[in-house]
Amino acid sequence: MAWIGLSLKQMYIGLLWKVNMANPILRISDGTLFGTINLLNLNGWLLKEWKPSVPEPKGGGIFRNSPLVDGRKLAYKKMDNVFDTFNLIGSRNSQDDMITSIQELQRLLEKAASYWTTHWQNQPVWIEARAPNETYSRYATIVDYRLTGFGGPFQQPFFSASCESATEAILVIEHMFWQETIPGEDGNCLQISSQAFSPDYPNLLTDTFYPSASAHDATYNTAQPVVDLNENTIEVGYIQVNGKSTAGILFDNVTIPAGAKIEKAILTLNSGGIVVGTATLIIFGQDRRNGAVTPFDGTIEDFTERYPVLTGGFATDGTYAPGTPSQIISLADGTYPGPIDVTNIVQWIIGTDDGPPSTTCEGCTGWVSGDMLGLFIQLYSSTGGRLFDSFDSGVDFAELYVEYTVTGAYYGREATCSHEVYVANKQNKGIISHVFIYDADGAEIPGNWSTNLLLETLPYDILPDPVEVGDIIYFGSSDESTDGFGPFCSIVFDLSVIQEGVTGVWRYYDEVFGWTLFNFGSYVYLCGDQEIFKTLGVGSVVFEPMDGHAPDHTVNGVTGYWVKFEVTAVNTPTTPVQANRHIYTVTNPYVEIDELQVTGDIPALSRILIDIAACEQKAASNTLVVGLRSLSRGNDFAAYLNASNVQNPSGIVFNYTGGTSLDQNGDSITGYILNTFNYLPTLDTWNNMCSWHIPSELAKQYLGDYHVYVRGYFNVYMRDITKIRLRVVFGDGYNVSYSDISGVYCFTLTEDEVLDLGKLSIHPSSTIRPDDAIDMIEIYLDTYDTENNWGFGFIRDIILIPADEWIGSFSMPGAGTMYYGKGVDIDAITVPRQYRAVETSIFGNIYSSPDPTIGRSIAAEMTRVSSSEPIIQANKNQRLWFTQFYAHDLGIYATHQHCGKVSMQHSARYLYARGNR
Repeated sequence: MAWIGLSLKQMYIGLLWKVNMANPILRISDGTLFGTINLLNLNGWLLKEWKPSVPEPKGGGIFRNSPLVDGRKLAYKKMDNVFDTFNLIGSRNSQDDMITSIQELQRLLEKAASYWTTHWQNQPVWIEARAPNETYSRYATIVDYRLTGFGGPFQQPFFSASCESATEAILVIEHMFWQETIPGEDGNCLQISSQAFSPDYPNLLTDTFYPSASAHDATYNTAQPVVDLNENTIEVGYIQVNGKSTAGILFDNVTIPAGAKIEKAILTLNSGGIVVGTATLIIFGQDRRNGAVTPFDGTIEDFTERYPVLTGGFATDGTYAPGTPSQIISLADGTYPGPIDVTNIVQWIIGTDDGPPSTTCEGCTGWVSGDMLGLFIQLYSSTGGRLFDSFDSGVDFAELYVEYTVTGAYYGREATCSHEVYVANKQNKGIISHVFIYDADGAEIPGNWSTNLLLETLPYDILPDPVEVGDIIYFGSSDESTDGFGPFCSIVFDLSVIQEGVTGVWRYYDEVFGWTLFNFGSYVYLCGDQEIFKTLGVGSVVFEPMDGHAPDHTVNGVTGYWVKFEVTAVNTPTTPVQANRHIYTVTNPYVEIDELQVTGDIPALSRILIDIAACEQKAASNTLVVGLRSLSRGNDFAAYLNASNVQNPSGIVFNYTGGTSLDQNGDSITGYILNTFNYLPTLDTWNNMCSWHIPSELAKQYLGDYHVYVRGYFNVYMRDITKIRLRVVFGDGYNVSYSDISGVYCFTLTEDEVLDLGKLSIHPSSTIRPDDAIDMIEIYLDTYDTENNWGFGFIRDIILIPADEWIGSFSMPGAGTMYYGKGVDIDAITVPRQYRAVETSIFGNIYSSPDPTIGRSIAAEMTRVSSSEPIIQANKNQRLWFTQFYAHDLGIYATHQHCGKVSMQHSARYLYARGNR
């Protein structure tokens, strides 16, 4: 109301202060220089007033509104577009210029509207806004407009004797939600990860420890007798005329877990400037008879009680008696020790979870990560001595370097924006536990065999240097693993140096035929951008799981499943180098997104880019299904449940009925498969074949809506006579729910068939409170048979793709397929008028690890069926679950070889114009 009574010129001048404050932005643009109109322009359009609107529910929302009860409850709500009104003042130096400004605005707004009503106008138009002193712009795609409120051309101020012209205008814009990225352009990076924890995965860690105070190293002289804490040196042997000295060093905050395997421990002592004759020194560790190690207090009793009288231990005068781990080093006159191997001593101190062996240290307390670790050095024989720098010297004091392995580690890819995160078409725990190099001539690796590369410090060579014919790299899953033993069908590398001039072959060990190529006649069942280690950076090898893959072959003393690459020819070869992370196999069918990655008021738009990694022959797919689920609903939920008594989520128990059996199988997901050869159901009624028991502590995490599938081999004679469903029962039999029913098609005898069972809702009848517990859930696989024909049938797993937050199914048209060299781009960001899903082809060098947003051509427009445009929840930890298969008129099949490399983008969305902070 402050504008009442002012002329247009006065109002215009009064607005100038707004334009000069901290570079604000308000403009309409199509992204081009000449397609941008500034609404804070002193010689054009200038904003007079705009009070940003917020979206309203369409139709006010849908309510449950019974006339029999008070009030109403919201049942469904979707938001409408936003309608914003901008009151503008236009001012130009001439009447014709003012006409031009009006026409330019109208034409740009018409372009905005035609983006939605035509196919040829492919350039969206948007509003960009950033108020004074705000950091970030936000954008809203224009859908439609109304431009009114102009003054008459024969009235003031348009009709004027002067050349200047001014007019008012009311611009009403209908637009989509505000978002953080420019409409039609790439979204922001979305960091995703896919890691799994295995208690069996080797994890090599390194650390270096030091004394950190004067009371952390000391000298005890038996003749004085005195304990020195504050000297610049520590003494060993006969340095002083009247007595022999022993040195003690306490390394502070040694963060090695109890029971860790010490691979290497190196003690470094630096010269203190005095050498006396020859000296044979012995190094031993402090036991824990009196509890955790504490700093020296300067008393003789404190110092000497750190190595008490033990069977096979040390005498009261400090002389050594054999039996306790130690290290003896002999030094010539005038020399100091180099790095000293104290691996056995540190291992003895770290011990197991129960502390050092009771025969050596009866009554000792157990080691705790973060404790001090004490080492003592004394003269073993001869009459020489040495001085070493102490903590008080300020430089070059003692150092303890340790390499150790712990039980269990994460493998896979940590959070990244790079196109490096893999997803599987299965969910299991079978890891690659051992990687060995075999050096054919033994020249580069004495004894021919390397250690397990997964225990080496990165980076490391993955073949001998130089490479020669007959050199081999082996990949194995050891049967010593408690839960991580099983067949695998992918290997992921991260190479900082690629291989050149080398030819080789891949083989698996077959229980009948020995080392066997991944071939069947002319078909090749192995592929990938690292097939010959040619991709710089992250890439993979993917292969068909083979039925005869032996679980009990031994390589370099390790028994398990084995795959190898063997060099068959070389020509000026280079040796590939693994960097950044260890070699691993893909076991997760999801990517994970941290809550801090996606801001906004409502779900963000997303773009999913996935390169297909599986082979064209036998493993091509044509359908990708993706579902979103927030982790607030449960971290332990698994979308894939295996028909196996191993490698399901902890707590879930697989049960099976008489006539079925769990058989070991090399091309299975877990190493086992449910064999239905002797299954004899009661005809013409529903029978339970097997079930998955979900205990009470996990049951609540499985509540929700799903699109469900069953995967297995099915007998051709079952076609048209067998039907399958899933049935969910809560507790003692209440709240039973069912999936859809599917017949068995069995269009192939060589592939896994997937039965699409449609929607399955797992909900109890009562409303669940956040702190409620529910009884167990049983998921049954039922069959209905009119004849007994289950011979030669197998069940692999069931798949539950979450459907209640967001789900999408994307299929190739006609006979199109997806395989290695193809990609899928599911995009709700760069085409605002309608999200798209396209198959892309990688052109150029497939080994160049291309950015998935460039270097691609569109191979096909995919069929899209989804609950909405692709989204990611705002401000939530979440997982995006994947499955893929080949579907056609005769049925669906899906090998678990299917694999893909994923990256994502997002654009946060806001309900109010001032959302992006």
